[in-house]
Amino acid sequence: MSSSSTQAIDALEAQVNPVYLCRRGPWITDGTPPQIRRLKWSNDDLRSKLFDADQRASRLAQNFGFKTIQEAEDSVRSPDFQTNVVRLNERLGLLEEELRKHIETSKEALQVNLKLREDLKRSQNEVFTLKTELRGSGLKSGVTTTAAYDDPEKENW
Repeated sequence: MSSSSTQAIDALEAQVNPVYLCRRGPWITDGTPPQIRRLKWSNDDLRSKLFDADQRASRLAQNFGFKTIQEAEDSVRSPDFQTNVVRLNERLGLLEEELRKHIETSKEALQVNLKLREDLKRSQNEVFTLKTELRGSGLKSGVTTTAAYDDPEKENW
């Protein structure tokens, strides 16, 4: 088979199956010299890395509360940046202290709530006991009583 017929077969196979050229090896190409292909691959790789770096920088700026990278850079370059950082750190400390106070208040409220639930349960049990005693004494004396509530365990208190 001649070289031109091999190239024609390769061209037809490449149209049908684009992976064919890759399987045949790097020496079968579209006619581009290997040096240029390597430069294209390198260029594509660098473009991909540049895009990734740009996306990471954008996410970082947004996480710090800026809309764009440029806005973040301008803020950092401003002469009062150190003053802003100190002021923000102080504000952060105040907010952390306020959060601690809220947490302590919530814990205290939870303890009070639990104690009130225990008191309520005790009171319900006491009411049930008194109603039971009242029913028992009413039956002995011949008087019938109707209680508004029965067992607190079965009711939705």
